[in-house]
Amino acid sequence: MANAGPTDGDIRATLALSQSEARMGSSRTLNLPGGRQVTVNIPAGVQNGEELRLPGQGEALWQGGPVGDLILTVSIP
Repeated sequence: MANAGPTDGDIRATLALSQSEARMGSSRTLNLPGGRQVTVNIPAGVQNGEELRLPGQGEALWQGGPVGDLILTVSIP
């Protein structure tokens, strides 16, 4: 689903939504590397190509180091 950035710990992924989910808002539980799960609240009116950023939900560059963000790019068919 996602890849960590090579130097920043960010995880970037595409989040596919139906038109109804985008219009009304929704929430999704995503599986992240290492078996972690995160629930993403999708705001009503989100647009195709918009990025949703969840600070601190990425990966640490080294043990005990700073944690990057989870960055989701919305895709609406």
